[in-house]
Amino acid sequence: MELKNKKLLFIHPAIRSYRKGLFAKLAETFTIEYIFTKVLKEGTFNFNDVQKSLKEISIKYKQLNEVKSIPFDNFSFGLFLLPFKKFDIAILSSCVSIPFLFLTPLFKLFGKKVVLFEEMWRYPYEVKKYKFILPIVRIYLKYFVDVYVVTGSQVKKMLVEYFHINQEKIYIAYNTTQITDINDNVNYLGDDSKYKILYLGRIVKYKGLDILIEAMKGIDNCELHIVGDGVFLEECQEKAKQYLKSGSYFFYGVMNHEESLGMMKQCDVFVLPTRFNLSSNVQIESWGFVVNEAMLLSKPIISTKAVGSAYDLLDDTCGKFIEPENVEELTNAIISILDENIDNTLGKNSFERVNKICSHEQNVEVFVKAIESLYE
Repeated sequence: MELKNKKLLFIHPAIRSYRKGLFAKLAETFTIEYIFTKVLKEGTFNFNDVQKSLKEISIKYKQLNEVKSIPFDNFSFGLFLLPFKKFDIAILSSCVSIPFLFLTPLFKLFGKKVVLFEEMWRYPYEVKKYKFILPIVRIYLKYFVDVYVVTGSQVKKMLVEYFHINQEKIYIAYNTTQITDINDNVNYLGDDSKYKILYLGRIVKYKGLDILIEAMKGIDNCELHIVGDGVFLEECQEKAKQYLKSGSYFFYGVMNHEESLGMMKQCDVFVLPTRFNLSSNVQIESWGFVVNEAMLLSKPIISTKAVGSAYDLLDDTCGKFIEPENVEELTNAIISILDENIDNTLGKNSFERVNKICSHEQNVEVFVKAIESLYE
């Protein structure tokens, strides 16, 4: 089948640096246009990341004007002005998104094929608004979606076990990112002779930095280095003062992506201690691209079972996969890695494993198979 003859429309919130490679590859393979629905605040890290990504690749896209005066993300009146008849296939992101819920019936009404691109691997039914729309989501998934492209095995598991979707309709395109620019001029504070344990990310409760701080209390000859900012920062700073010795932990604040990668390149162990936060809109780590990045930089990883990528990327050859909010298990995991990682064997295994599983070539191949299946 000549897929270039099929016209695709991909509706997604925004193009971030971790998606640009995939979107560029899809544009090389298909006749595809992108609609972006999320308007980010100018001057923020995410805004700058989007602008940089758009400059670095060549794709056909349109940015819609998001309506900010209603309690829903990614809504725009422009969604209803799309040329539905022009496209053969619509790819929509997230089964709980406004574009998916509003547009899927319209695409089906016009006789179009619908592909769901899904990252969520646990349905947030504890949250009132998502519980309210759950019956609608079930109907849409059962009757309106023709095929699914998901970003990891846990997403497939959710669709099969929770929504009873035929697994033959589900294709896994493992989340992939690339490392291009690293700032090698950033330097760690502290004692060069001590092991460097790195936390890198937003400092919000579900990320679990407070658990890592507690876990570090029982470890000698190590320093905790923290890159990021967020609403949970002050609480974590107070906890660090309470649990850790002065000079054994360092808060660096926000760094740009290149600087963050420079810090990651120099660490001994990277830890992502995410917890399940079931009362919040963000309950889990849908993927955790920092895991990919740390593995690409040949680092041993410790991740909890609240991180989607860990289910597909981590095993005992490259790190530790632990229960969330288990301080003792996290302490033991750090000590174990420092004892086992002679000549950075775990880090070398990380590099080999992430490159074996994740690639944009694999992603595009999966999209091709999924779209071909629509016409079998």
